[in-house]
Amino acid sequence: MNLQSDDLAIRLGKMLAGFLVVVVLLLLNLTIVFSLQAGYSETNAIAHVRSCENKGPISWRGFGNNWNCTAVFQQDGTGGTWRATVDFNLFTPEEIGTPQRVLVSDGGGRIVSSENVEYHQSTGISPGAAGWIWTATTFVFIFPTLWVFSRSVVWSFSQEEQRKFWEKIYGTPEERAAKKEKDREFYRQIRQNRADRKEARRNGQRRQGKDPKKAARKRMRELERQRD
Repeated sequence: MNLQSDDLAIRLGKMLAGFLVVVVLLLLNLTIVFSLQAGYSETNAIAHVRSCENKGPISWRGFGNNWNCTAVFQQDGTGGTWRATVDFNLFTPEEIGTPQRVLVSDGGGRIVSSENVEYHQSTGISPGAAGWIWTATTFVFIFPTLWVFSRSVVWSFSQEEQRKFWEKIYGTPEERAAKKEKDREFYRQIRQNRADRKEARRNGQRRQGKDPKKAARKRMRELERQRD
């Protein structure tokens, strides 16, 4: 099979394969992000887990288990109780029947119930470390994801359309070769300029009453203007 063919089926197949890779990359990112639980030393409630339902192995939170567990919560101090279903793997089936200390607060971040209440574990990595890891992971995944996505779109074009598209971005082969040669000449002149300045300093020469350093700097500015 010629993957460079202009056949519509092959072009669409390549595009769909690229989109599939994009989805996998996104799910991998979500898997790492949502597998990290931030732990809070301060707790204010006890949770009695009653049941759990696995939304995995593939969900919008990535690959693997994604437990949604129903628990009865009892507030410290007031003794008030309520029932809620919480996702984000806050609880697991192994914890059914064992009281769990949790932090309950208003707001509703990534772990929420219908009552707009946020729940956190008492064990886990520090919230600051979790935030840095989440940010770094997203930063690492965003560039390959965008690259594959853009390539997937271009793969749906014909070979001629792809050539024109990339030439608009990078220029024609002749233009790229000319630019490369111009850059080579520019850096060659810079190296020569530095060598001339070094030689002038070594010999202590002052030609025509002019400072060779100033002359060299002026020459470099002229080269930069020519390059632009």
